[in-house]
Amino acid sequence: MNNTQETPIIEANETPKPKKAKTTNFLPSSQFDLLTLAESAVNKWLENPQLTLMWVKAEDFKKTVIEFRTFLAQRVEAGSGRSSQTQTLNNLDKEINKACLEVKTAILAKFGTTQGKAYFSEFGIVKQNGSLRLPTDRNQRLNALPLFIRAVKAHNLQIVGFDSRFFDSLLDAYTEAFKATRETDSAISTSVGNKNDLRKQVETVLSALNTLIKVNYPNTYEGELRGWGFQKEKY
Repeated sequence: MNNTQETPIIEANETPKPKKAKTTNFLPSSQFDLLTLAESAVNKWLENPQLTLMWVKAEDFKKTVIEFRTFLAQRVEAGSGRSSQTQTLNNLDKEINKACLEVKTAILAKFGTTQGKAYFSEFGIVKQNGSLRLPTDRNQRLNALPLFIRAVKAHNLQIVGFDSRFFDSLLDAYTEAFKATRETDSAISTSVGNKNDLRKQVETVLSALNTLIKVNYPNTYEGELRGWGFQKEKY
């Protein structure tokens, strides 16, 4: 019995797949954890001026870290009111949808089933997904509301459950709510863009400091790295 282990045969057109190198991500994925690491590292760097990078100084990195913290705070502040603004807009949409159903009923009652549908466009009502309604897209809905309100008043429609005060204030309320959400979204978008740029700067410096510590403390770098705030057990 032959116990010799056979060597796998590789076909001529078959290229052996290289093994993927194992990598360890020593930078936190959470932006707030990254900020904590950056603040710890920059303070430690300021205490060790003998460690230098040619392209950035510790004092300049500290300014970047402070700016990063500021933008994160602004992002949290900008987003804190978004939920309530969205809820306000959702509530208005629900009320408008209910009013639109009653308006359609009133139109058909006043002008008849056959002729009544011809009036729908005058009220800003359009056909979407097989249903006649005010546009669901909020930009289009905002443009349709003046038609809707004006036609209700022009034809003196009496809408069950919705008095004249509802229609008098509807456009202003919807415009204000829509504008508030757009302004918040714009602020968040700007903050996210600035934050992402700053995050890249912070990560670049932290990566360089990680390497700098390793080459300056070849025998004790693991403890040094933890002292600087790098929390991974393997580097």
